[in-house]
Amino acid sequence: MSTAAAGEALLTVEAKRFQEATQLPLYVLLAKVADLAQTRPEANLWMLVATRQVSADDVAKLEVAGARHGLDVFVVDTRSGADGLSPIEVLSAAAPRAIASHFPGQPGLYRLLKAIRSDLCFATALARLRRRLSSSEIGYDAARTGLARCLRDAMADLATAKGRLGSHADLLAGGGQPGIDRAAAAAHMAAAVSDPSQVRALLGGEGMGKTWAALRWWNAAAGPDGLGLPLTVWLPAARIASGGDLLAASARR
Repeated sequence: MSTAAAGEALLTVEAKRFQEATQLPLYVLLAKVADLAQTRPEANLWMLVATRQVSADDVAKLEVAGARHGLDVFVVDTRSGADGLSPIEVLSAAAPRAIASHFPGQPGLYRLLKAIRSDLCFATALARLRRRLSSSEIGYDAARTGLARCLRDAMADLATAKGRLGSHADLLAGGGQPGIDRAAAAAHMAAAVSDPSQVRALLGGEGMGKTWAALRWWNAAAGPDGLGLPLTVWLPAARIASGGDLLAASARR
């Protein structure tokens, strides 16, 4: 089963219901990851939902195999987390209507899920599960939204702008700083996005407003969810001079 809407990650779900004696060979699961990568290259996440434990070693190998294909892997099984609740318990308890629809006439099951929802750790475990499934590392659109949020956070106050952007570009402080309309510069930046084969540079003397012009244009063009533009990474000149994996380092910031 797979599902995705515009601007959302494509999640592919593999559900397995096992008897106690049923084997769960790792090579079979690895083959499913490889097959998904070939047949559905647009998929962002493969989620294995299993009614038994999948060993931590097998999970690690599945994650490595998925990363090799650019595919995130998430295993929802019966292993209890630090809070004593397993992912499959949390997922099931969070969807009582779906459970009742698929398993009608099971009062014992409904009472069990109600007890799980009453657990003091349930809300924390559910929030963790939701964060995992909405991570900015799952899919291109999620990455665009996540990085856009981080860039806007960096422009929210002067101290953060100096630390993250290496600039005094706190243009979103106090609900938005006044600025000069740079229509010509904005037109050139829009043209650069529409024709990625062209490399363009915004030039000007020190203190002329290049940084603010670029960020102000980006903030308007990216849209509230960051999906109005391609993936945007801010690279201050000082970090370019330092070398290394610049994109990864900037994304982590």
